[in-house]
Amino acid sequence: MIIKKELFKTLVEIQIDTNKTQNIYKSKNLGYKMGKGKKWSIEEDNLLKKLYGKDYSKNLKGYFKNRSEKAIVLRAYFLKLNASNLKGKYHLKKLPKTAEKLSSDLAYILGVILGDGSINMNRRIRLQVPEDELDFALNFKEKLEKWGGLKAKIKKLKKKLKKNPLDDKIWKRGYYLELNSASAVKIIQGYLKNLNKIANKYIPFILGGLFDGDGSVCVRGYRRGAIYIEKTDKGIIKFIKRSLEKFNIRARYSARKIVGFKDYHRLNIEAKGDICLFSKIIKFSIKKRQKKLDELVYGITHSKKDYFKKYHL
Repeated sequence: MIIKKELFKTLVEIQIDTNKTQNIYKSKNLGYKMGKGKKWSIEEDNLLKKLYGKDYSKNLKGYFKNRSEKAIVLRAYFLKLNASNLKGKYHLKKLPKTAEKLSSDLAYILGVILGDGSINMNRRIRLQVPEDELDFALNFKEKLEKWGGLKAKIKKLKKKLKKNPLDDKIWKRGYYLELNSASAVKIIQGYLKNLNKIANKYIPFILGGLFDGDGSVCVRGYRRGAIYIEKTDKGIIKFIKRSLEKFNIRARYSARKIVGFKDYHRLNIEAKGDICLFSKIIKFSIKKRQKKLDELVYGITHSKKDYFKKYHL
């Protein structure tokens, strides 16, 4: 089958996964291209011609970093090319038709991917959490399995020494969740490209996933505290701010620069009324974070005497 020229744009979008691809350089003819690797074998070359056609197989060689038969078949699957005679061999399990429709579970999954989660170049959904936030990973696993009927794995992180002692203290012990499903990734990426078209009734679930991953609650005493979220991607911060405003929740934007790192963009929810509205719409799956939010709201809605009696005996 011969690949159409319009599909080159799709190929580039898939290969360049939001600043996570390394060793990329510009090519005059085809936009972005992977760096040169080892020489193609006759078997690999024939497989590429079979899936993409003789006319384009030579030019497409530079787009495959991993050139195993499975990798080429998966890429053809994502580009909707003729690989039906091979894909069954690699158990590309189709998700139920209900998984293609947006639901509260899928909306939460989208929020986690936008936050702490990720989709790597091998089409794996991945989430890494510290030891005291295992409940977040378990909740994400439950949502994934309920939505697509697929089994996600949670494994313990191996101890790694890091240059920054603060990072080492946080990530010395932890867990990571992994789900390998090309079908699931394809559906998720489709919705991520059209976030602004998602109905308002699903927005709280997306925000729930985002704040589970990157949100925090700060309690500084009676009626003193804030909810905040911080990211390096300003576009996502703008999306969160617009989404919160749909529910009349105001958030103050600020930015900070760290030498040697990307700029950090932050949203603070500080007004008492906004904090109470937030607590009604969004719930944290991380118990310690939800406990802090409950304390903050209790202080706002109860007297000082009742607050200190419950939280500061």
